[in-house]
Amino acid sequence: MRTRTFNKLPEKRQHAILDAAARIFSQKGYFQAGISEICQAAEISNGALYKYFENKKGLFIAVLYRAGELMLTEAIKIAGGKMVLWDRLRMVVESVIPFSEKYRDYLVIFMDLGSPSMDEFASEASGGFERATFGFFKSIVEEARNNGQIRQDISTETAAYFIDNHLMLFAFSCVSNYHDDRFCQFFGNGVDRLKGEQKIELIMRSFKELLG
Repeated sequence: MRTRTFNKLPEKRQHAILDAAARIFSQKGYFQAGISEICQAAEISNGALYKYFENKKGLFIAVLYRAGELMLTEAIKIAGGKMVLWDRLRMVVESVIPFSEKYRDYLVIFMDLGSPSMDEFASEASGGFERATFGFFKSIVEEARNNGQIRQDISTETAAYFIDNHLMLFAFSCVSNYHDDRFCQFFGNGVDRLKGEQKIELIMRSFKELLG
């Protein structure tokens, strides 16, 4: 959680510190990442870091919140407003590749939360920003159903979960060979590698098959 002292810093400086921390956490993992190397990467002293955050856990939670904010903000920026659901979803899916290139460290950290060793952070991940993301996808599905664009019998909760999981698998496949292999096994019939454009078309086809 961010402290008042940290929040008084210029936003650009806050982001620089969190981005540097994210880089070390993604490279070393939470437990192996050291405060000293984080401070070196962020170009601040150890004492300054402890003025901003109570401990490493507090810093990591702040990094998690930035990851969630980035993902949700990007989705809303791209797919907000009124449009046909399929156009909206395609825009979100197409944004995954550039997002994964720009914010790779945050995606790696988010992906690592699936490990049981990271369970202490599960409530942080499944709290505000996961709930907000779910709410966003649920709202656009409800809008599409009310406008007759998709099946009338579709559960908005199921559809939102389905969309979110497809997007996360796609995003993880952009930063992890393991998840890329899984994507190819499930969507590409075991093809060695799928290009980004192929993945996008497969995901859109999957959306249309479920939502109708």
